[in-house]
Amino acid sequence: MTTALLLALCGGIFWPVAIWYVERLTDMSDEPLGVLSLITLIALIFLRRESTEQPVAIKSFRPPVASMVALAVYSATWFFAPKLLSAVFAVLAIGFLIDGRGGRLKLGLGEWLLLFLSLPIVSSLNFYIGYPLRILVGMLAAPSLSILGFPAVAEGAAIAWNHQLIEIDAPCSGVKMLWFAVYLGATLATYLEVKGWRVIALLLLSTAAAFLANVLRVTSLFFVETGTLTLTFVSKEFVHQAIGVVSFAIAAG
Repeated sequence: MTTALLLALCGGIFWPVAIWYVERLTDMSDEPLGVLSLITLIALIFLRRESTEQPVAIKSFRPPVASMVALAVYSATWFFAPKLLSAVFAVLAIGFLIDGRGGRLKLGLGEWLLLFLSLPIVSSLNFYIGYPLRILVGMLAAPSLSILGFPAVAEGAAIAWNHQLIEIDAPCSGVKMLWFAVYLGATLATYLEVKGWRVIALLLLSTAAAFLANVLRVTSLFFVETGTLTLTFVSKEFVHQAIGVVSFAIAAG
């Protein structure tokens, strides 16, 4: 009950962030993937709480210093800081507050990642790292195609082959695939209660798997875009989606 009351108090303090969050989800400026992460985190916390033998008494609980510091920074920077940055401070304050309850509610690295993934960050990730990822994917896809007998060269965010320039567009940057990979890794780490270096190893493996799966997707799409592989019974859009789904399924597995 104490945790619920404190979180309700946070809701009263951070209502501007809540409004901004809802607006980002409804104006189509970002992917609504954060809702999935938030629901997952809440479900996992409640699953842990069921196994708690005795709740912490309200008199023995004090708001963590880290939570108060995050709240102070949030309040001091709200009027000029980007809304996403203010949301990060709000998440820190709430996270430290939950973590301060201790016991089965104590947050590990997996829970913290799910908490931050609940923010609408996909469009921001696309803006900051989308283009570099497209360049890296091209640098690995081109040698892969050369090994398969199609001597290709990476040119920025494109692949040059046989006087053709195949662009690696924004959806093929792999940002969304990377988000889902980190989400799955964080969920597994939380559910299985993985600790220490194993969490970091799991998350690194998830990130590497997502990146390599995207290389596989771009390499496969090369044959469709160049006309080397012609599928007359299905649309090109369907082939793009199907290759993306299969590539991610391999990484998730």
